[in-house]
Amino acid sequence: MDNEEDIWIQCEAIKLVENFSPEILQAVLKKRFETPGKGDDLFVRKQAVQILGQNFQRLP
Repeated sequence: MDNEEDIWIQCEAIKLVENFSPEILQAVLKKRFETPGKGDDLFVRKQAVQILGQNFQRLP
């Protein structure tokens, strides 16, 4: 996932990955937390935290 992509596209992409694969979701979330983007990245990280909380039990 590209940190330079539009923030709303990133948020929707994270939601899509959530339904696709727990392993990929874990990698995507880890990348988002370790390498935050610029500017309005707060919205993407907020979405990532919400999804992490919803999937905490099923993530490996």
